[in-house]
Amino acid sequence: MAKKSIRARAKFKDGVTTVRALMSHPMETGNRKDKSGKKIPANFIQEVTCDLDGENLVTAMWGGGVAKSAYISFMFNGGQGAKLKLTWVDNKGKSASAEAAVKADPSPDQSMTGDALPVIGLLYPHLLNHTTVYDETQARCA
Repeated sequence: MAKKSIRARAKFKDGVTTVRALMSHPMETGNRKDKSGKKIPANFIQEVTCDLDGENLVTAMWGGGVAKSAYISFMFNGGQGAKLKLTWVDNKGKSASAEAAVKADPSPDQSMTGDALPVIGLLYPHLLNHTTVYDETQARCA
């Protein structure tokens, strides 16, 4: 496998951490044939684990149906300032791991606060004064 077979990011925002990881792996099912007609042996990630400061957070059991360069994303409450360790093990016994620190999202939410002008206002200034009210009892926009 390549030196860096897992690229992982973890961002903390509004009390929730979102983890995203891309794992480089051939992910062969064992059903395809090469140019000479011989079957390509199965070679796929079987288990993906994520530990948060040494405690198991997520364990995923995969099979041959996951695409090459597999992607995983999940969310959990808390985690600000913690360290994540993602590890995969394939059906041939090979493994790889990567660590990522949970980072706070640097961009504050500026939706409709202060002097921040919403993007829709820049493109369609006539919509800034338009208000739609949803009335649940009528189940329609008034």
